[in-house]
Amino acid sequence: MTSFRIRFISVLVLSFLVFASPARSAEEKAPTKEAVAALVRQLIDSDATERERAVKELINLGPSALPLLPTEDELSSETQKKQLTRVLKALKLLQIQQELPPRPVTLEGEWLLDKALADLAKQSGVKVEDRRRTKAEKTLKLDLKAVTFWQAIDAIAKSANVQVSLYQRDGVIALLDGPHIALPVSYHGPFRVTIQRKVLVDDLIAESHQLIVTLEIAWEPRFRPYLLETTPKSVAVEDDAKHELPVAEDGGKSAVEGKLAASVELHLPAPPRSVARLGSLRGEFTVTGAGEMLTFTFDTLDQLKDDAKSREQKQKGVVVRLGKPVLTDDLWTVEAQLDYPRHGPKFESFQSWIGYNEMYLQRTVGDQRFPNTGGYSVESTGSNRAVIRYHFIDKRPEKLTRGSPADWRVMYKTPGILLEVPVPFAFKDVSLP
Repeated sequence: MTSFRIRFISVLVLSFLVFASPARSAEEKAPTKEAVAALVRQLIDSDATERERAVKELINLGPSALPLLPTEDELSSETQKKQLTRVLKALKLLQIQQELPPRPVTLEGEWLLDKALADLAKQSGVKVEDRRRTKAEKTLKLDLKAVTFWQAIDAIAKSANVQVSLYQRDGVIALLDGPHIALPVSYHGPFRVTIQRKVLVDDLIAESHQLIVTLEIAWEPRFRPYLLETTPKSVAVEDDAKHELPVAEDGGKSAVEGKLAASVELHLPAPPRSVARLGSLRGEFTVTGAGEMLTFTFDTLDQLKDDAKSREQKQKGVVVRLGKPVLTDDLWTVEAQLDYPRHGPKFESFQSWIGYNEMYLQRTVGDQRFPNTGGYSVESTGSNRAVIRYHFIDKRPEKLTRGSPADWRVMYKTPGILLEVPVPFAFKDVSLP
Protein backbone atom coordinates (compact mmCIF):
# COMPACT_ATOMS: atom_id res chain seq x y z
CA MET A 1 0.00 0.00 0.00
CA THR A 2 1.45 3.38 -1.02
CA SER A 3 2.14 6.09 1.55
CA PHE A 4 -0.57 8.24 -0.08
CA ARG A 5 -3.18 5.50 0.33
CA ILE A 6 -2.26 5.14 3.99
CA ARG A 7 -2.62 8.93 4.48
CA PHE A 8 -5.86 9.02 2.52
CA ILE A 9 -7.43 6.17 4.51
CA SER A 10 -6.38 7.94 7.73
CA VAL A 11 -8.05 11.14 6.54
CA LEU A 12 -11.26 9.26 5.71
CA VAL A 13 -11.31 7.61 9.14
CA LEU A 14 -10.73 10.93 10.88
CA SER A 15 -13.33 12.57 8.63
CA PHE A 16 -15.85 9.91 9.58
CA LEU A 17 -15.22 10.73 13.21
CA VAL A 18 -15.66 14.42 12.47
CA PHE A 19 -18.94 14.24 10.54
CA ALA A 20 -20.53 11.07 11.93
CA SER A 21 -19.52 10.72 15.60
CA PRO A 22 -22.00 11.74 18.29
CA ALA A 23 -21.16 15.09 19.86
CA ARG A 24 -19.87 15.19 23.42
CA SER A 25 -22.45 16.12 26.01
CA ALA A 26 -22.67 19.82 26.79
CA GLU A 27 -23.07 18.85 30.45
CA GLU A 28 -19.64 17.21 30.70
CA LYS A 29 -17.45 18.84 33.30
CA ALA A 30 -14.85 21.19 31.85
CA PRO A 31 -11.24 20.12 32.47
CA THR A 32 -9.12 22.07 34.92
CA LYS A 33 -5.82 23.74 34.12
CA GLU A 34 -4.08 21.60 36.74
CA ALA A 35 -5.44 18.33 35.33
CA VAL A 36 -4.39 19.23 31.79
CA ALA A 37 -0.92 20.32 32.95
CA ALA A 38 -0.43 17.01 34.78
CA LEU A 39 -1.33 15.03 31.66
CA VAL A 40 0.98 17.17 29.50
CA ARG A 41 3.85 16.33 31.89
CA GLN A 42 3.06 12.63 31.45
CA LEU A 43 3.66 12.96 27.70
CA ILE A 44 7.38 12.57 28.47
CA ASP A 45 6.97 9.74 31.00
CA SER A 46 9.67 7.10 30.72
CA ASP A 47 6.96 4.45 30.40
CA ALA A 48 5.52 4.35 26.86
CA THR A 49 2.25 2.98 28.23
CA GLU A 50 1.87 6.02 30.49
CA ARG A 51 2.63 8.36 27.60
CA GLU A 52 -0.05 6.73 25.48
CA ARG A 53 -2.54 6.84 28.35
CA ALA A 54 -1.91 10.58 28.76
CA VAL A 55 -2.52 11.14 25.04
CA LYS A 56 -5.83 9.29 25.18
CA GLU A 57 -6.96 11.06 28.34
CA LEU A 58 -6.20 14.47 26.85
CA ILE A 59 -8.17 13.59 23.73
CA ASN A 60 -11.05 12.31 25.85
CA LEU A 61 -11.25 15.72 27.54
CA GLY A 62 -12.55 17.09 24.25
CA PRO A 63 -12.05 20.48 22.56
CA SER A 64 -12.64 22.32 25.85
CA ALA A 65 -9.08 21.33 26.75
CA LEU A 66 -7.58 23.23 23.81
CA PRO A 67 -7.27 26.63 25.56
CA LEU A 68 -5.42 24.93 28.41
CA LEU A 69 -2.81 23.19 26.27
CA PRO A 70 0.62 24.72 25.66
CA THR A 71 1.89 25.54 22.20
CA GLU A 72 4.76 23.55 20.72
CA ASP A 73 7.03 26.58 21.17
CA GLU A 74 6.45 26.38 24.92
CA LEU A 75 7.81 22.83 25.09
CA SER A 76 11.47 21.80 25.02
CA SER A 77 11.16 18.03 24.67
CA GLU A 78 10.82 16.73 21.10
CA THR A 79 8.95 13.69 22.42
CA GLN A 80 6.51 15.95 24.21
CA LYS A 81 6.03 18.07 21.07
CA LYS A 82 5.35 14.96 18.98
CA GLN A 83 2.72 13.68 21.42
CA LEU A 84 1.15 17.13 21.73
CA THR A 85 0.83 17.30 17.93
CA ARG A 86 -1.21 14.09 18.02
CA VAL A 87 -3.44 15.49 20.74
CA LEU A 88 -3.99 18.80 18.97
CA LYS A 89 -4.85 17.12 15.66
CA ALA A 90 -7.45 14.87 17.28
CA LEU A 91 -8.99 17.67 19.37
CA LYS A 92 -9.23 19.99 16.38
CA LEU A 93 -11.06 17.32 14.40
CA LEU A 94 -13.49 16.89 17.30
CA GLN A 95 -13.86 20.66 17.38
CA ILE A 96 -14.82 20.64 13.69
CA GLN A 97 -17.49 18.07 14.50
CA GLN A 98 -18.91 20.34 17.19
CA GLU A 99 -18.83 23.47 15.04
CA LEU A 100 -20.08 21.79 11.84
CA PRO A 101 -22.45 19.05 13.01
CA PRO A 102 -24.12 16.91 10.33
CA ARG A 103 -27.55 18.02 9.11
CA PRO A 104 -28.98 14.89 7.45
CA VAL A 105 -31.75 15.26 4.89
CA THR A 106 -34.45 12.68 4.16
CA LEU A 107 -36.83 13.13 1.23
CA GLU A 108 -38.71 10.05 0.07
CA GLY A 109 -41.59 9.53 -2.32
CA GLU A 110 -43.15 11.98 -4.76
CA TRP A 111 -42.67 15.72 -4.42
CA LEU A 112 -43.41 18.96 -6.23
CA LEU A 113 -40.28 21.06 -6.58
CA ASP A 114 -41.40 23.92 -4.31
CA LYS A 115 -42.40 21.46 -1.56
CA ALA A 116 -39.10 19.60 -1.86
CA LEU A 117 -37.12 22.84 -1.57
CA ALA A 118 -39.16 23.94 1.44
CA ASP A 119 -38.56 20.65 3.23
CA LEU A 120 -34.89 20.73 2.27
CA ALA A 121 -34.58 24.19 3.88
CA LYS A 122 -36.36 22.97 7.01
CA GLN A 123 -34.04 20.00 7.47
CA SER A 124 -30.72 21.50 6.35
CA GLY A 125 -31.17 25.17 7.20
CA VAL A 126 -30.20 26.08 3.61
CA LYS A 127 -32.67 27.98 1.45
CA VAL A 128 -32.52 27.29 -2.28
CA GLU A 129 -34.43 29.64 -4.58
CA ASP A 130 -36.25 28.55 -7.71
CA ARG A 131 -35.16 31.05 -10.37
CA ARG A 132 -36.18 29.15 -13.47
CA ARG A 133 -37.70 31.22 -16.24
CA THR A 134 -39.97 28.36 -17.23
CA LYS A 135 -41.61 26.80 -14.20
CA ALA A 136 -43.47 23.84 -15.63
CA GLU A 137 -44.25 21.59 -12.70
CA LYS A 138 -43.45 17.91 -12.67
CA THR A 139 -43.55 15.34 -9.94
CA LEU A 140 -40.13 14.45 -8.56
CA LYS A 141 -39.41 10.94 -7.36
CA LEU A 142 -36.86 11.06 -4.56
CA ASP A 143 -35.31 8.34 -2.42
CA LEU A 144 -33.01 10.23 -0.07
CA LYS A 145 -32.27 8.86 3.39
CA ALA A 146 -30.05 10.83 5.78
CA VAL A 147 -27.95 12.38 3.00
CA THR A 148 -26.04 15.65 3.03
CA PHE A 149 -27.45 18.92 1.71
CA TRP A 150 -25.33 18.68 -1.45
CA GLN A 151 -26.42 15.13 -2.18
CA ALA A 152 -30.04 16.20 -1.71
CA ILE A 153 -29.93 19.30 -3.94
CA ASP A 154 -28.05 17.42 -6.66
CA ALA A 155 -30.67 14.67 -6.60
CA ILE A 156 -33.48 17.23 -6.73
CA ALA A 157 -31.83 19.04 -9.64
CA LYS A 158 -31.36 15.79 -11.54
CA SER A 159 -34.98 14.73 -11.04
CA ALA A 160 -36.27 18.20 -12.04
CA ASN A 161 -33.80 18.45 -14.97
CA VAL A 162 -32.47 21.83 -13.79
CA GLN A 163 -29.08 23.33 -12.96
CA VAL A 164 -27.71 24.40 -9.57
CA SER A 165 -26.13 27.89 -9.56
CA LEU A 166 -23.71 29.01 -6.85
CA TYR A 167 -22.79 32.35 -8.42
CA GLN A 168 -25.89 34.52 -8.13
CA ARG A 169 -25.23 38.22 -7.51
CA ASP A 170 -27.07 38.18 -4.19
CA GLY A 171 -25.10 35.18 -2.94
CA VAL A 172 -27.90 32.60 -2.77
CA ILE A 173 -28.05 29.06 -4.11
CA ALA A 174 -30.52 28.94 -6.98
CA LEU A 175 -32.04 26.50 -9.44
CA LEU A 176 -31.92 27.63 -13.07
CA ASP A 177 -33.40 26.27 -16.27
CA GLY A 178 -31.94 22.97 -17.44
CA PRO A 179 -30.96 20.70 -18.84
CA HIS A 180 -29.30 19.12 -15.84
CA ILE A 181 -25.60 18.36 -16.28
CA ALA A 182 -24.22 15.50 -14.22
CA LEU A 183 -20.64 16.23 -13.15
CA PRO A 184 -18.13 13.92 -11.48
CA VAL A 185 -18.69 14.65 -7.80
CA SER A 186 -17.18 13.85 -4.40
CA TYR A 187 -19.13 14.61 -1.22
CA HIS A 188 -17.71 15.23 2.23
CA GLY A 189 -20.03 16.47 5.00
CA PRO A 190 -20.98 20.10 4.27
CA PHE A 191 -18.62 20.20 1.27
CA ARG A 192 -18.87 19.13 -2.36
CA VAL A 193 -16.05 18.83 -4.89
CA THR A 194 -16.82 18.52 -8.61
CA ILE A 195 -14.74 18.24 -11.78
CA GLN A 196 -15.73 21.23 -13.89
CA ARG A 197 -13.32 21.05 -16.79
CA LYS A 198 -10.56 18.91 -18.33
CA VAL A 199 -8.20 20.35 -20.93
CA LEU A 200 -5.14 18.91 -22.65
CA VAL A 201 -2.59 21.65 -23.39
CA ASP A 202 0.33 21.43 -25.80
CA ASP A 203 2.62 24.32 -24.82
CA LEU A 204 4.87 24.87 -27.82
CA ILE A 205 7.08 27.44 -26.10
CA ALA A 206 7.67 25.44 -22.92
CA GLU A 207 7.69 22.20 -24.92
CA SER A 208 5.40 20.57 -22.38
CA HIS A 209 2.15 18.64 -22.46
CA GLN A 210 -0.27 19.18 -19.60
CA LEU A 211 -3.60 17.94 -18.43
CA ILE A 212 -5.42 20.76 -16.61
CA VAL A 213 -8.27 19.63 -14.36
CA THR A 214 -10.48 22.33 -12.86
CA LEU A 215 -12.03 21.38 -9.53
CA GLU A 216 -14.80 23.34 -7.84
CA ILE A 217 -15.20 23.10 -4.08
CA ALA A 218 -18.47 24.31 -2.58
CA TRP A 219 -19.63 24.60 1.03
CA GLU A 220 -22.95 24.97 2.80
CA PRO A 221 -23.79 28.64 3.47
CA ARG A 222 -23.56 28.13 7.25
CA PHE A 223 -19.79 27.79 6.82
CA ARG A 224 -18.01 31.15 6.58
CA PRO A 225 -14.80 30.60 4.57
CA TYR A 226 -11.67 32.73 4.57
CA LEU A 227 -8.90 30.80 2.85
CA LEU A 228 -8.64 27.89 0.43
CA GLU A 229 -5.48 26.11 -0.67
CA THR A 230 -4.72 26.84 -4.30
CA THR A 231 -3.21 23.38 -4.62
CA PRO A 232 -4.76 20.47 -2.71
CA LYS A 233 -2.55 18.34 -0.49
CA SER A 234 -1.51 14.77 -1.21
CA VAL A 235 -2.85 14.71 -4.76
CA ALA A 236 -2.47 11.25 -6.30
CA VAL A 237 -3.36 10.35 -9.87
CA GLU A 238 -3.39 6.93 -11.51
CA ASP A 239 -4.04 6.09 -15.13
CA ASP A 240 -6.38 3.28 -16.18
CA ALA A 241 -3.54 0.80 -15.75
CA LYS A 242 -2.96 1.98 -12.15
CA HIS A 243 0.33 3.68 -13.00
CA GLU A 244 0.89 6.71 -10.80
CA LEU A 245 1.35 10.05 -12.55
CA PRO A 246 3.72 12.62 -10.99
CA VAL A 247 2.03 15.66 -9.45
CA ALA A 248 3.60 18.91 -8.25
CA GLU A 249 2.35 20.21 -4.89
CA ASP A 250 3.23 23.89 -5.00
CA GLY A 251 0.79 26.62 -4.06
CA GLY A 252 -0.46 28.90 -1.34
CA LYS A 253 -3.85 29.99 -0.10
CA SER A 254 -6.40 32.19 -1.80
CA ALA A 255 -9.07 34.35 -0.18
CA VAL A 256 -12.61 32.99 -0.65
CA GLU A 257 -14.45 35.23 1.79
CA GLY A 258 -18.09 35.83 0.89
CA LYS A 259 -18.24 33.03 -1.67
CA LEU A 260 -20.23 29.79 -1.86
CA ALA A 261 -17.67 28.02 -4.03
CA ALA A 262 -14.25 28.44 -5.62
CA SER A 263 -12.33 26.78 -8.43
CA VAL A 264 -8.81 25.41 -8.42
CA GLU A 265 -6.77 24.18 -11.37
CA LEU A 266 -4.65 21.06 -11.11
CA HIS A 267 -1.77 21.02 -13.59
CA LEU A 268 -0.79 17.43 -14.33
CA PRO A 269 1.59 15.94 -16.87
CA ALA A 270 -0.41 14.76 -19.87
CA PRO A 271 -0.82 10.97 -19.85
CA PRO A 272 0.37 9.00 -22.89
CA ARG A 273 -2.05 9.03 -25.83
CA SER A 274 -2.77 5.38 -25.19
CA VAL A 275 -4.40 6.29 -21.87
CA ALA A 276 -8.13 6.96 -22.33
CA ARG A 277 -9.12 7.47 -18.72
CA LEU A 278 -7.74 8.24 -15.27
CA GLY A 279 -8.27 5.34 -12.95
CA SER A 280 -8.40 7.63 -9.93
CA LEU A 281 -7.84 11.22 -8.85
CA ARG A 282 -7.57 11.89 -5.13
CA GLY A 283 -6.45 14.60 -2.79
CA GLU A 284 -7.40 16.82 0.10
CA PHE A 285 -8.31 20.49 0.35
CA THR A 286 -7.92 22.49 3.53
CA VAL A 287 -10.46 25.27 3.98
CA THR A 288 -10.07 27.84 6.74
CA GLY A 289 -13.25 29.36 8.11
CA ALA A 290 -15.88 29.35 10.84
CA GLY A 291 -18.95 27.19 11.31
CA GLU A 292 -21.15 29.97 12.68
CA MET A 293 -21.47 33.65 13.51
CA LEU A 294 -21.74 34.72 17.15
CA THR A 295 -23.87 37.69 18.22
CA PHE A 296 -22.89 39.68 21.30
CA THR A 297 -25.53 41.95 22.85
CA PHE A 298 -24.08 44.73 25.02
CA ASP A 299 -25.70 47.38 27.17
CA THR A 300 -26.63 50.87 26.03
CA LEU A 301 -23.88 53.33 25.13
CA ASP A 302 -24.35 55.46 28.24
CA GLN A 303 -24.05 52.39 30.49
CA LEU A 304 -21.00 51.12 28.62
CA LYS A 305 -19.30 54.45 29.09
CA ASP A 306 -19.70 54.30 32.87
CA ASP A 307 -19.43 50.55 33.57
CA ALA A 308 -16.19 48.84 32.47
CA LYS A 309 -17.39 45.38 33.52
CA SER A 310 -20.30 45.53 31.08
CA ARG A 311 -17.88 46.01 28.18
CA GLU A 312 -16.58 42.40 28.11
CA GLN A 313 -18.37 39.21 27.03
CA LYS A 314 -17.33 35.67 26.12
CA GLN A 315 -19.01 33.01 23.99
CA LYS A 316 -17.56 29.62 23.04
CA GLY A 317 -14.03 30.73 23.83
CA VAL A 318 -14.31 33.99 21.85
CA VAL A 319 -13.86 37.16 23.92
CA VAL A 320 -15.10 40.58 22.82
CA ARG A 321 -13.93 43.59 24.83
CA LEU A 322 -15.30 47.01 24.02
CA GLY A 323 -13.34 50.16 24.70
CA LYS A 324 -14.94 53.08 26.49
CA PRO A 325 -17.25 54.67 23.90
CA VAL A 326 -16.17 58.07 22.65
CA LEU A 327 -19.37 60.10 22.22
CA THR A 328 -19.20 63.55 20.68
CA ASP A 329 -21.76 65.65 18.87
CA ASP A 330 -20.29 64.83 15.48
CA LEU A 331 -19.12 61.25 15.93
CA TRP A 332 -19.54 58.17 18.11
CA THR A 333 -16.68 55.67 18.18
CA VAL A 334 -16.68 52.21 19.76
CA GLU A 335 -13.57 50.03 19.77
CA ALA A 336 -13.80 46.23 19.79
CA GLN A 337 -10.91 43.99 20.83
CA LEU A 338 -11.30 40.35 19.76
CA ASP A 339 -9.46 37.47 21.39
CA TYR A 340 -9.68 33.95 19.93
CA PRO A 341 -8.23 30.67 21.23
CA ARG A 342 -4.52 30.49 20.48
CA HIS A 343 -4.56 27.04 18.86
CA GLY A 344 -6.56 28.32 15.90
CA PRO A 345 -5.40 28.66 12.27
CA LYS A 346 -2.39 30.82 11.47
CA PHE A 347 -2.92 33.84 9.24
CA GLU A 348 -0.19 35.72 7.40
CA SER A 349 0.08 39.48 7.85
CA PHE A 350 -1.69 40.07 4.53
CA GLN A 351 -4.54 37.64 5.33
CA SER A 352 -7.63 38.67 7.25
CA TRP A 353 -10.36 36.90 9.21
CA ILE A 354 -12.48 39.94 10.14
CA GLY A 355 -14.36 40.47 6.88
CA TYR A 356 -17.63 39.07 8.24
CA ASN A 357 -17.49 41.14 11.43
CA GLU A 358 -20.18 43.71 12.02
CA MET A 359 -21.03 46.27 14.69
CA TYR A 360 -24.34 48.09 14.74
CA LEU A 361 -26.55 49.89 17.23
CA GLN A 362 -29.96 48.46 18.14
CA ARG A 363 -32.63 50.82 19.42
CA THR A 364 -33.90 49.77 22.85
CA VAL A 365 -37.49 50.38 21.77
CA GLY A 366 -38.50 49.02 18.39
CA ASP A 367 -36.35 47.21 15.86
CA GLN A 368 -34.39 50.05 14.23
CA ARG A 369 -30.74 49.38 13.45
CA PHE A 370 -28.04 52.00 13.11
CA PRO A 371 -25.07 50.71 11.04
CA ASN A 372 -21.52 51.98 11.41
CA THR A 373 -22.19 54.83 8.99
CA GLY A 374 -18.77 56.35 9.61
CA GLY A 375 -16.92 53.21 8.56
CA TYR A 376 -14.31 51.34 10.57
CA SER A 377 -10.56 51.20 10.99
CA VAL A 378 -8.45 48.14 11.79
CA GLU A 379 -5.97 49.15 14.48
CA SER A 380 -4.20 45.78 14.65
CA THR A 381 -4.76 42.19 13.63
CA GLY A 382 -3.08 38.82 14.15
CA SER A 383 -3.98 35.14 13.95
CA ASN A 384 -6.07 35.22 17.12
CA ARG A 385 -6.45 38.88 18.05
CA ALA A 386 -7.75 42.04 16.41
CA VAL A 387 -8.62 45.59 17.42
CA ILE A 388 -11.18 47.43 15.29
CA ARG A 389 -12.78 50.85 15.74
CA TYR A 390 -16.31 51.48 14.47
CA HIS A 391 -17.65 54.95 13.79
CA PHE A 392 -21.24 56.22 13.77
CA ILE A 393 -22.42 59.50 12.26
CA ASP A 394 -25.83 60.91 11.34
CA LYS A 395 -27.16 60.24 7.84
CA ARG A 396 -30.11 62.57 7.56
CA PRO A 397 -31.19 61.68 4.01
CA GLU A 398 -31.51 58.07 5.24
CA LYS A 399 -33.29 59.29 8.39
CA LEU A 400 -30.49 57.97 10.60
CA THR A 401 -30.07 60.27 13.60
CA ARG A 402 -28.20 59.10 16.69
CA GLY A 403 -30.02 61.09 19.34
CA SER A 404 -29.34 59.94 22.90
CA PRO A 405 -26.71 57.26 23.75
CA ALA A 406 -29.24 55.80 26.20
CA ASP A 407 -31.45 54.80 23.24
CA TRP A 408 -28.96 52.43 21.63
CA ARG A 409 -27.51 49.04 22.57
CA VAL A 410 -24.27 47.90 20.98
CA MET A 411 -24.53 44.69 18.92
CA TYR A 412 -21.51 42.84 17.63
CA LYS A 413 -21.25 39.91 15.23
CA THR A 414 -18.04 37.93 14.84
CA PRO A 415 -17.20 34.41 13.63
CA GLY A 416 -17.18 31.54 16.06
CA ILE A 417 -14.16 29.29 16.52
CA LEU A 418 -11.87 29.47 13.48
CA LEU A 419 -11.25 26.09 11.89
CA GLU A 420 -8.93 24.43 9.40
CA VAL A 421 -11.19 21.82 7.82
CA PRO A 422 -9.71 18.92 5.81
CA VAL A 423 -11.87 18.10 2.78
CA PRO A 424 -10.75 14.87 1.06
CA PHE A 425 -12.00 14.11 -2.44
CA ALA A 426 -11.82 11.05 -4.68
CA PHE A 427 -12.84 10.42 -8.27
CA LYS A 428 -12.70 7.18 -10.23
CA ASP A 429 -12.75 6.35 -13.91
CA VAL A 430 -12.34 9.91 -15.16
CA SER A 431 -12.50 10.18 -18.95
CA LEU A 432 -9.84 12.26 -20.73
CA PRO A 433 -10.52 14.92 -23.38
